[in-house]
Amino acid sequence: MNELTEAPSFMLSCVWFVIGLSMIVLTLSDGFSFILMSRKRENRNGFSMWIERIYWRIFRFVLLRTKRLQIRERLFAMYAPMVILTLLIAWATSLIYGFALLSWSFGEELKGSIHEPRFADYVYLSGVTFFTLGYGDLSPAENFGKIFSLIEVGCGYSFLAAIVGFIPTIASIYSERELGLLRIEMQTGENFSATGALYRMIPSRDMANINVFFRECNDWLLKLHLSQVCYPVLCYQRYSSQSVNWLKGVSVLLDLSAISLAWMELEDDRAVSNLYQHGIRTLQQFNDLFWLDPASEPRSTRVSREKCLRLWDNLHQMGFPMRPLEDPVAAIEQYLGKYELQLSALSDYLVMPLAEMTADEIQPLTR
Repeated sequence: MNELTEAPSFMLSCVWFVIGLSMIVLTLSDGFSFILMSRKRENRNGFSMWIERIYWRIFRFVLLRTKRLQIRERLFAMYAPMVILTLLIAWATSLIYGFALLSWSFGEELKGSIHEPRFADYVYLSGVTFFTLGYGDLSPAENFGKIFSLIEVGCGYSFLAAIVGFIPTIASIYSERELGLLRIEMQTGENFSATGALYRMIPSRDMANINVFFRECNDWLLKLHLSQVCYPVLCYQRYSSQSVNWLKGVSVLLDLSAISLAWMELEDDRAVSNLYQHGIRTLQQFNDLFWLDPASEPRSTRVSREKCLRLWDNLHQMGFPMRPLEDPVAAIEQYLGKYELQLSALSDYLVMPLAEMTADEIQPLTR
């Protein structure tokens, strides 16, 4: 009869032990994936991914219904810090309660307790141990609890060390991305468009300088791709000004590449080809990262046939080495069609406006 009465208690203890151990393993796995590992689509199934998506749905719902620019900019700036802060609190809480469940499930004795230990006492001891405070008012009395305390101290140190290194890393990556974006903006002019780059940045028509610019932009694109695949939360974060964002920068570079490859006679097109191909792969990676389906987007273009022909004529007048094409619009549409839908899908999801390929208010520089 005693065995029957003790069996449920033992089984229940095992259940709580498994729950606590699962909380610890899943939390460490999710935190390690978020902070240290590249999170491709197949790896984005943890708690952090759901927090990112839920928060963004809420933010996006508010953003699309907010007309005041100042409020929209503040919301954009708040998203990433709120996600990171929520995750840090959730991870720490989960680890503390997980270790508390391990000790409580088998009724570990506690030194310093004046009454029968309750679950709240185990949570308090776990929290003090995790943050390595060491008050000494409660401590494990048996070897089992001491072993788990040592393991928890190691997890606490590792967790705090990861946070200390993670925050500056995120800030550094974000600053480097925005610095490169500002450099592109300075080269393209106030309109931040491919036309601005061609009309203002390259008035001498020196194709060697164009290749140097493309190589520098390709380096920026490679760093952006790597950093934001590792830390997708940065994709949502943007510069304080709505006139500039990283997706608009990518669209400018792809438009420049498309114009150069479709219309211009280049002695060495390796730099521009690398930029164009890597830009398309980057867009594909980000669409996969957010489970977007560009094929479902309505087919549209950011430039009309009239503006395209006007740009063609202006580049001819400026002295760029243009190819003898019968239909320049059809030639460039072949290149635009490979990334327009992917750009549109990301722009809609991230609420990021894209750059115009042409800007009529810019006066072309003639020879």
